[in-house]
Amino acid sequence: MGNPLCVGPCRTQLPPFFVRIAAFPRTGERFNIVPHLWENYIMLKDYLIERHIPGVEMLTPEQYAQVAAQSNAVLDQLGAGIRWVSSLIAKDTTFCHYQAQDEEIIREHARISGFPATKISLVSNILSPKTAAS
Repeated sequence: MGNPLCVGPCRTQLPPFFVRIAAFPRTGERFNIVPHLWENYIMLKDYLIERHIPGVEMLTPEQYAQVAAQSNAVLDQLGAGIRWVSSLIAKDTTFCHYQAQDEEIIREHARISGFPATKISLVSNILSPKTAAS
């Protein structure tokens, strides 16, 4: 479950509001809790994007740096509605973890960058070794 005191982009499991904690030194109050509606914020959901790119595993570190720079430039152009978390590279395929407001902005990133989005899946949950401790 996400942090209920989230400010800015948050996971979809959170309630449709967040709490901002602010200091008010003139009134003597240390903290004031102010509820805010999500309407001023973009909710980002986790997506897994499979990209079929023949030979991608054979690129050089310099080529990977160029690909990352190209992707970052498009992300900057698209704004706060999309964020690249990480990518895993396998034979002829990359698996990219993105956070985005919807599938459409992921498709727009693929179109502008020239990187195919062969399959886009909304992530329903995340499982890791830390899950055992919760």
